[in-house]
Amino acid sequence: MISNDEHVSKEKQLSTSFYDILEKIWNHGLQIKQGSSAIWSHISLYLRTSKNMESSKASYNMKSDIRNILNLTIIKTDSGYAKAWIRLALEKKCLSQYFHTLLSEEFLLKTLYKRSSFLRSEDEREQFLYHVLSLSTVDYNCFTNSYPTA
Repeated sequence: MISNDEHVSKEKQLSTSFYDILEKIWNHGLQIKQGSSAIWSHISLYLRTSKNMESSKASYNMKSDIRNILNLTIIKTDSGYAKAWIRLALEKKCLSQYFHTLLSEEFLLKTLYKRSSFLRSEDEREQFLYHVLSLSTVDYNCFTNSYPTA
């Protein structure tokens, strides 16, 4: 039987591997690398450019989670912020919804990525989002276990 500590360690390892794959996807066809995380650069640009746009509930929740992550003083790097945001979204079962919101902004995709990039292909994005959606069938505690509140 697996102990709780072993389970937490395994979950952290899996979420880190998942993050590495996501970074590879977000780096594919990137026009200009900014910072240590292509995902966090995309999120930051989304946050800056969407301030004046009307927000859907999903967008509002995503922005709220981003701001909460930014308030975590123990995180010091773009990669750290991106990992924390992904872990929180996995735990809340809304990563697919958040990615859909991010990837629906055509202006950002055209600004950040070459035409041949994975994220600029509508078919590839849809397939990717479908696979990420399947992750919502599993319960994760990777955010709570990594960033305890007490």
